[in-house]
Amino acid sequence: MKITGIKKAVGDFNSWQGTARIYFDSSDGTVWTNVYAGMNEWDEYHSKTISQIYSKSTSTIWERDNKITMRELKELCENELRRVKL
Repeated sequence: MKITGIKKAVGDFNSWQGTARIYFDSSDGTVWTNVYAGMNEWDEYHSKTISQIYSKSTSTIWERDNKITMRELKELCENELRRVKL
């Protein structure tokens, strides 16, 4: 399955200095980042195919600057696809 949205998801995640969560939809292979004003915020997707696969928060000063590479994100998505198929 082709995974789409990796470049944009990585760019959005890495440029945001605050809480951000990366979601993946295993049904169609899309990945995206949602950014939030606070660490206690998130989106609830009522779908078994959508899962949060990576995040950072503002709970510590060091975590807000966490970055992810395109390769790391692709591997996380591939691992999620394998997990879902089990």
